[in-house]
Amino acid sequence: RTRITGDLAWGGSYVRKGAFFVDGFLAGAWRSGVAGRVASVTLDASRRLDETERAAVEAEATSLLAFLVPDAARRELGWARA
Repeated sequence: RTRITGDLAWGGSYVRKGAFFVDGFLAGAWRSGVAGRVASVTLDASRRLDETERAAVEAEATSLLAFLVPDAARRELGWARA
């Protein structure tokens, strides 16, 4: 596992969450939810992401949310910590 996790450990922060990877390495977790007709995904990076990595993660998360909840009236993307 250390080939993809590096110094990060799966630990409790990944319980009931999905993991996301940057350049093949574990970089954080995500969680989605729906409240009424609003779908959201919250990202929690386990390491500092540069602007390019952050933009790529946000683009993938937006696509994932559209796939998971295609009929949502609104979709929101947020970060647990910046």
